[in-house]
Amino acid sequence: MTEEISVAMKTIESISDEGDRGPFFGLPSKVKDLILRLKGIQDLYEWQKTCLSLESVQQRRNLIYSLPTSGGKTLVAEILILKELLCRRKDALLILPYVSLVQEKVRGLCSFGIELDFLVEEYAGSKGKFPPVKRRNKNSLYITTIEKGHSLVNSLIENNRLDNIGLVVVDELHMLGDGSRGAILEMTLSKILYMSKSTHIIGMSATLGNVGDLQTFLRAENYTNDFRPVELKEFVKIKDSIYEVDPREEECFRFSRLLNFKYSSGLQKMDPDHIVALATEVIPQQSCLIFCATKKNCENLAGMICKYLNKYFLTHKEAEKATLLGELRNSGNGSLCPVLQKTVPFGLAYHHSGLTSDERKLVEEAYSSGVLCLLTCTSTLAAGINLPARRVILRSPYIAADFLKRSQYKQMVGRAGRAGIDAMGESILILQDKDTAMAKNLVSAPMEKCYSNLLHDGGRGLLSLILSLIGLKVS
Repeated sequence: MTEEISVAMKTIESISDEGDRGPFFGLPSKVKDLILRLKGIQDLYEWQKTCLSLESVQQRRNLIYSLPTSGGKTLVAEILILKELLCRRKDALLILPYVSLVQEKVRGLCSFGIELDFLVEEYAGSKGKFPPVKRRNKNSLYITTIEKGHSLVNSLIENNRLDNIGLVVVDELHMLGDGSRGAILEMTLSKILYMSKSTHIIGMSATLGNVGDLQTFLRAENYTNDFRPVELKEFVKIKDSIYEVDPREEECFRFSRLLNFKYSSGLQKMDPDHIVALATEVIPQQSCLIFCATKKNCENLAGMICKYLNKYFLTHKEAEKATLLGELRNSGNGSLCPVLQKTVPFGLAYHHSGLTSDERKLVEEAYSSGVLCLLTCTSTLAAGINLPARRVILRSPYIAADFLKRSQYKQMVGRAGRAGIDAMGESILILQDKDTAMAKNLVSAPMEKCYSNLLHDGGRGLLSLILSLIGLKVS
């Protein structure tokens, strides 16, 4: 009889842990109210409701879900994280590809932590404690880069605490195919799969070419949708002609229009790609992102554009821009980057890893509120920071010296179109004649496949994994 009572009590505890705690996908109504107040999201898209209601989600089976950039993937992950923290009272781990994304996500979720009584812990750069502090009264959400996430998992295994992590969410899962960083991510997930039978793994990504292989690796189910909240029109520019991208056409590009902008000989020399013309078709009333191959390109381009903008740009939101300059100066203890000092009065700024955390936050907030109308940026911004634009311009089909991958291209152009503001978004890829053939393949080819990188660089990843397992006494 005593044994039966014990079993019944465990069952009740299990139901209490796993069961619903409210009407919002098992969460209290307060969570829905917070999402409205802190994120401005009144209702979920239909695909999000479907995904959160999947049997695999309800039964905590591993899941990979993939949608185009800007489809709303992140909110689903955040709701699942909150459910893990509040309903199952387990810690959660969110792995992001870049330090800037970790910092942005920490800022975005700290308010939820304060309101809902959980901790948000940053593991990026010099931040993070190994093993993490063991807490009895509050659960933790660890937000980490790929490298710090691996170190965190190692420290938890070493201290027999991995089962404290109830949920692991990996954003940009296709990073598994990214050289040595992909190998580190693969090692992390392999250890979790082997060492913990109770940890739930969720992977999210833009559309993948071989999702079946990743399903096998993660022992996961798959949910795919092609939803985009705003229609996207893709264009390329060759010389002074704009072509619409249409992969169904034999040539991939269909002539759309000629660029209508009078260039002086001086401007033509300074701006042979006609970026000033493309940008001023939308700014300052609407927003524009320009992706550049390097950080230096970002700064130089922002400075060049300013030279050829008329005085109206200086008067547009003049007071707000003066306030922004003051805040940027204060964040730098009285000093201000000379490029920003020159560009901000025109409503322009650059965005790359050279900005301090405070500068980046100020620039992002100013852009989101319309004080800044144009950002020149590196590809990092495409990987998850929520700064959409009416028009996205890719200054060239290269990142540094490497030709764009299709996944990188789709991430960048996916930033075009602001849900609830624009009826459509448009992207323009600037091409030289020599790149036209490769660009046609870029816009029409299927998504690249994602393969293991443990054998990358002469098998260093595999060797590192074996040595790590020996050091952790994992057999």
